[in-house]
Amino acid sequence: MHLTSLDIPRPLEQALLSRATAESKTVAEALLDAAARGLGVELTAVSENAKQVEASPKKRDLSFLWADGPLEPEVIEALEAQRQIDPDKWK
Repeated sequence: MHLTSLDIPRPLEQALLSRATAESKTVAEALLDAAARGLGVELTAVSENAKQVEASPKKRDLSFLWADGPLEPEVIEALEAQRQIDPDKWK
């Protein structure tokens, strides 16, 4: 597939050119990377002519789930109770 876009806003054009220069990429490669990031797709392989692209879902950062510090004592107790093994059930 070949796409052509006209009337790209000047700030976007400048940012794209800056990114391409900083990363030693062509403008087309920088545009593909930016589009993939924006759409939540991780590019795993791009052919030489950029017509074949394999994509895998982007891995999401879930660290915010435990960023607030240690768990409450009640939660720790409940987790420990779940981890108890009853030897009679494993005979």
